Amino acid sequence: MNKKSKKLLQLLREAQAQINAQHWSAALALMLKAKPLDEGNSSLLFQLGWVYMKLDQLAEAQGFLERAETIAGNNAVVLNAVGMAYIRMQLWPSALRALLQSMALDGNNIDTYLNLASAHYNLQENKKSLEVSLKAVLLDASNVTVHLNIGAALLAMGFSEEAAISFETCMVLDPNSLDAQLNLAMINAKQGNTAKAIEDYKLYLSKAQASGHDYIHVGRYFLAYELLKIGQLQEGWAMYESGFDPAVPAYAARSPARRFSVPRWAGQPIPGQRLLVWGEQGIGDEILFLSCLNDVLATGVELVLECNPRLVTTMTRSFPGATVRAAAFDRDKFNQPLFQDFDHHIPMGSLPSLYRNTIEDFKNSLPFVVTDESQRDRFSRRLAGYEGKLKVGICWRSGLLNAERNKEYSAIKDWGVVLKLQNCVFVNLQYSDCEAEIVEAEALYGVFILRWSDLDLKNDIDDVLALIECLDLVITAPTAVNPMAGSLGKATLLVQPDFDWTNLGSDMYPWFANTHCFVPARGKLPAEVLPDIAAFLSQTSA
Repeated sequence: MNKKSKKLLQLLREAQAQINAQHWSAALALMLKAKPLDEGNSSLLFQLGWVYMKLDQLAEAQGFLERAETIAGNNAVVLNAVGMAYIRMQLWPSALRALLQSMALDGNNIDTYLNLASAHYNLQENKKSLEVSLKAVLLDASNVTVHLNIGAALLAMGFSEEAAISFETCMVLDPNSLDAQLNLAMINAKQGNTAKAIEDYKLYLSKAQASGHDYIHVGRYFLAYELLKIGQLQEGWAMYESGFDPAVPAYAARSPARRFSVPRWAGQPIPGQRLLVWGEQGIGDEILFLSCLNDVLATGVELVLECNPRLVTTMTRSFPGATVRAAAFDRDKFNQPLFQDFDHHIPMGSLPSLYRNTIEDFKNSLPFVVTDESQRDRFSRRLAGYEGKLKVGICWRSGLLNAERNKEYSAIKDWGVVLKLQNCVFVNLQYSDCEAEIVEAEALYGVFILRWSDLDLKNDIDDVLALIECLDLVITAPTAVNPMAGSLGKATLLVQPDFDWTNLGSDMYPWFANTHCFVPARGKLPAEVLPDIAAFLSQTSA
């Protein structure tokens, strides 16, 4: 062994010792000394990427991992390790690419199957995750993680009972499996067993904290929803803050997980400084959480609001005291902000923890959206021929359907008892491709549902809000239409499959006082409440 090789080996050994001790900066310094001695060492490049990741220098980590992936070529072990690092960094497509290449080189490495199942799962490719996991069973039927992955995929696909069997198998193989306990708690939550779910989550958290388990924040985040369901708002909102943790599954996490160099605002006075409030989740969530924005403005803070681009026009008009712009961050640089014109930041979903800690606080969630007068006039003219009838907006399902979500909605063809009411005219607010459904319902019941080809219900939100303001009331499933109508103070009949976290332990909808909840008996489908809605409309005057 020559002098150069000996020096390289010594540096790598010292670096590994520092890695084992989790002294990441010291390990990095040693590996950067080693790198010039062997520029083509894919294992060293991977380790550099891993250590940069641990130091939260993600752009540098990604660069070294991509070089390691390129150089590894035919090294299945390094490619699998790179794929695992991409998973930790939530670079799911990159993880998938490296892992598929690793599997093509070595189809018998159980770790590759486990990582590949995780990548598919976080890309919400649940069927593929399940297929990979079922193949992994043939390699190692006693591997607990294999059965965890099978259960997770089944649960995401809506097969709760089958998923429970997988998690119970984990408990047989390892009675101390915290991951299995966490997932069984999630199943109790999905099945509406809230008290048992809370008990299970708290037991999980106590064990996880004692053992230093990686997924503490996952348990806290899912527990948040159960606590909010029973009205324990302060503790629930505190747990909700764990929703950005990288370990939370992508399908459930608060997103986007943005990165900032300025401090997170906690509600304290910041005279002379600017605050960024930034949007998260979907457009309906943004509108819901924006019901707290006037509370922020009342503090006198100089406010910058970043929201969904479809909301910018509306929110500029509704909050003249704020600077409003579209969400501005670089997805290719780990969601770093494009502007640096603020001193503190806070995600919208964290505002309720400052301003909505009791049901009484929700009395401040007054109507806050201001629509455009010319747009209101436009729709008023279109509805002018229907004086004397209730003008009712309808939305019966989400635009996103799957095996789990389908149970939460009714089909418009089931709405006959409502659609046949003579004192109403119905206006479509369903924002996905639904023309065939509407035509079928019209033929079944001999009615006509108003809709206009020049109105894009998904993208022209400012127009849609103006239309809603011209209606007498709205009937909707739990979709973005609900907070849109609520933000205007419009009477809204909300068809819920069950009372959920947004009801905050009550049988009403605290966010908006003019929203009335219609919930079927336990185990029944949402369509069961349609006769009750028909009775409500029959007794309502235009």
